[in-house]
Amino acid sequence: MNAHPPVLCSLRSDLQSSAIHAGEMILVTGPVGSGKTRLLCRLAGLSPFPAGIKLDWNTAVGTARMLFDHSPPLWLAPTLDEELAFGIHPAPAAEDIRRIRKAWRLESLVDGTPVEALNRIQAIRLVLAAMELSRTTLALLDNPTASLPLDDAETLRKDIAAWTGRSTCSVVIACNREQDWQPWVQQVWRLAMDADMPEAESRND
Repeated sequence: MNAHPPVLCSLRSDLQSSAIHAGEMILVTGPVGSGKTRLLCRLAGLSPFPAGIKLDWNTAVGTARMLFDHSPPLWLAPTLDEELAFGIHPAPAAEDIRRIRKAWRLESLVDGTPVEALNRIQAIRLVLAAMELSRTTLALLDNPTASLPLDDAETLRKDIAAWTGRSTCSVVIACNREQDWQPWVQQVWRLAMDADMPEAESRND
């Protein structure tokens, strides 16, 4: 990652602000009920911010996509490759699809695999692969390693970190288990209450 990556967007109140830099990983943490998932929804534009808090984008072109902690997933297309390419215009080249599938460890699945046949880790990887293929600017991941075996969870964390290393996508993760993400994140945002601004702590020092 660059020493001084550009600011993608900033979360602001009258008293403080927290910046999200391009290619950065941020962990949102706090007790149950503190509003971690709600903050992701607000960053995605799915819910309004409380009065006095706003999100300022520093780029005219920005796309936010969210991985929900939802099982089974809600799919947009019937097969793996169709899901990867859904909504991308012009359609991605076959070589780009092969590259993304390999990066997210989906290359062993045959073409035309029904999305309903995917297990949990494969489904999560497919959603993240689709985000990368569509050049998502801000990826918002709600508890992506929940209920995964330890080895799968560790590998997924490494692969998410590798994604930010090869792109300018910023990734914001909501999770209670701060210790799991400490080696990978550049910031930790701590929430106490749903209507609060997060307290930002930099890990770049």
